[in-house]
Amino acid sequence: MLAFEYAKNLGLAFQLIDDVLDFTGTSASLGKGSLSDIRNGIITAPILFAIEEFPQLDAVVKRGLDNPADIDLVSF
Repeated sequence: MLAFEYAKNLGLAFQLIDDVLDFTGTSASLGKGSLSDIRNGIITAPILFAIEEFPQLDAVVKRGLDNPADIDLVSF
C-alpha cells in the first residue's frame, strides 16, 4: 500500500509540473509546442484553477477552444 501511495503522489506531482510547463516552457525545452495541451483541447489543472478565480473562462472553455483568440484568452 505504501508503494501505491508513493507512486500515485509521484505521478500527480509529475502531471502538475507537466501542466505548468505547458504554459511556461519553450518548445525547445518541452520537446513539443508550448500550449499544445490547450490547442489539443486538453483542459489541465492550471486552466481549472484559473476558472475558479475567473469564472468567465468557463464559457470560453465550454466553447471548445477552437478559436485562436480563446486560446490566447485562457493562456493569460
